[in-house]
Formats: sequence, structure tokens, C-alpha cells
Amino acid sequence: MALEHHSWIELTRSIHQNRASNALFYKPVCVIAALDLADAGGLVSDMLYAELIIRKFEQYVTIAFPSRASKGWWPLWFLANDGIWNFSRKGKALSKADLAIMSTPVGFQASGAE
Repeated sequence: MALEHHSWIELTRSIHQNRASNALFYKPVCVIAALDLADAGGLVSDMLYAELIIRKFEQYVTIAFPSRASKGWWPLWFLANDGIWNFSRKGKALSKADLAIMSTPVGFQASGAE
């Protein structure tokens, strides 16, 4: 089911308003990484493989902020709070702590918001 126009406005407003001042680019870069992967055929329509998004985020951020490039799980998690996707592993919902613990988060995935 596609998001209604009203939901898109709320989603984009939430993404814009809920950004840390020291990481203003994190969420947009994370969304761009997911879109680039989807455009290249790297993501299945209803499953977003988070480790691919994190790697792509790292590629982009390394160019300007190499010391911050490993923080890709941060915008992934906070975008879930905004409602863009939900995380699970083997059918079990993941918490922020679960994402932080996984240094290489292989095997967890996000479902796109409906």
C-alpha cells in the first residue's frame, strides 16, 4: 500500500525536524544510499538489507568525514523512528541497542513503510 500524500508530508517533516545538529547530513545520505541501491537493483522491493545501506552510507561519508563513516546504523535507526522502515531479524523486531551491538549487521533487514 502506498503512503498517502498526508503521510509523506508527515514523514518528510519528521526527517527534517528530528536531526542532530552535529549530523545534519546523516539521514539524507542514508536515504540517498537506499535509493541508489534500489535504483541499481540492489534491494528487493519489500526488504531493505541494512548492511548494504550502511556500506553505501560509509562510501559516501568517507569522502568528506572518514572518522564518521562507520556511523551508518545511526540514521538507519532514527529513520525507523521517523516511520520510513522497521527492523527485524528472523521475524523478531530489533531495538536500537540491537543495531548498535552489531558491528557488521549482517542478516537484519528493514521493511519499507506501508
